[in-house]
Amino acid sequence: MTKIVVASINSKYIHLNLAIRYIQKYLAKIAPKQEIVIKEWNIKQKFTDILRELYDEKPDMVLFSVYIWNVEMTFKLIKEFKKLLPETVVAVGGPEVMYRKDSILSDYPEIDAVLVGDGEIAVTEYLGFKPELSDGCSLDYIPFPYDDADIEQSRNQIIYYESSRGCPFSCAYCMSSIESKVRYFSFERVINDINYFMQRKVKLVKFVDRTFNLDRERYYPIWENIIKNHNEKTTFHFEISGDLLTKEDLALLKNAPQNAIQLEAGVQSSHLPTLKAINRTTDLNKLKSNMLEIGENIHLHVDLIAGLPFEDFETFEKSFDYAMSLKPDMLQLGFLKILNGTEMEKFAKSNHDYLYLSAPPYEVISTPWLSYEDVCLLKDIDKTVDIYYNSGRHKTPQVSFAFFKEFSLYLRNSGVYTDPRSPDYYAKALNEYLKIL
Repeated sequence: MTKIVVASINSKYIHLNLAIRYIQKYLAKIAPKQEIVIKEWNIKQKFTDILRELYDEKPDMVLFSVYIWNVEMTFKLIKEFKKLLPETVVAVGGPEVMYRKDSILSDYPEIDAVLVGDGEIAVTEYLGFKPELSDGCSLDYIPFPYDDADIEQSRNQIIYYESSRGCPFSCAYCMSSIESKVRYFSFERVINDINYFMQRKVKLVKFVDRTFNLDRERYYPIWENIIKNHNEKTTFHFEISGDLLTKEDLALLKNAPQNAIQLEAGVQSSHLPTLKAINRTTDLNKLKSNMLEIGENIHLHVDLIAGLPFEDFETFEKSFDYAMSLKPDMLQLGFLKILNGTEMEKFAKSNHDYLYLSAPPYEVISTPWLSYEDVCLLKDIDKTVDIYYNSGRHKTPQVSFAFFKEFSLYLRNSGVYTDPRSPDYYAKALNEYLKIL
């Protein structure tokens, strides 16, 4: 019997890795005579403790799931682990490695293989077994990834779940755009899985579908089922295209119990040349109208990306104010990451004025339209929004970009952002700032 460890280093303790659970369950079905062990840690854990835990397993093979947040720590772990058990086969897969297979194999001799494609299939074929597939585009050949032990062990963690893979849109910055074909788990399978989560009173289930509201014959009855059977404990989080919602969708969502459903709508920018450059065809008027129709029973999360093509500081201010006009419960101000294999990577490499970090997270540090100083100020504004808006602990007199910009400059100049502060200190800083307005 071969002992195989399927491993990953999560970004936070509250996260559970979905991919390694899929692989474990799939291998248990295809190759039941193999011993498959899941090991997962988080990036805050002590490195030497992780190394020892992995060594203690004495595996014949280790399969790592690699992402932008764990790639450096994972490769460091592999290097040190191979010193201790050089005969153990080590393979890596995941979005951070699959588009640079050749460079990884040449730069990291400790890695024996880079697996490309769906992890379940790639791992099975690498082990020499024949994958079991469903006919057509169904994903039902993949077993449900969780069991009761996972649920019991993860009461305060986020359960990640997917009902589809792929995305029909072609956003230049997103790796999901590389796979334009959308494949689904069957509707019946998804309903059964959702009911399982509700029966066990899971706290938060986050759908990782890139755009959940693509097929109304699927998503509408799924929302209906959640609303009808809500247990007053479980919240389901969905990423949507807000301008695609219909009047019927909005009417249904208005009837959702409090905390049954969370929606995350990606705005990214309201600057039309920027939207065109990144291949987004958002109807901004429809998006705003729809978001303002959503009731207080739905937690609304809105995303913006700083550093996109053709968006300077002034036009980003307009995008920020547009996003705030949607009255979100949370505004996530992200910064463009130049990800391997995306159209944005080609664009940035062909434009020498695009500067970004050479190592993960590959984040922009300046663009032809934003100086490094602009990016630094936007970083402070992001922090200020998190503390004074997203946290819900403080009430500001305004939520405009102009307010957060000036307040951020005040906090930086006052030394507030030079070292960690307590929530009480932040409240005091706000009060002091309001006195001088």
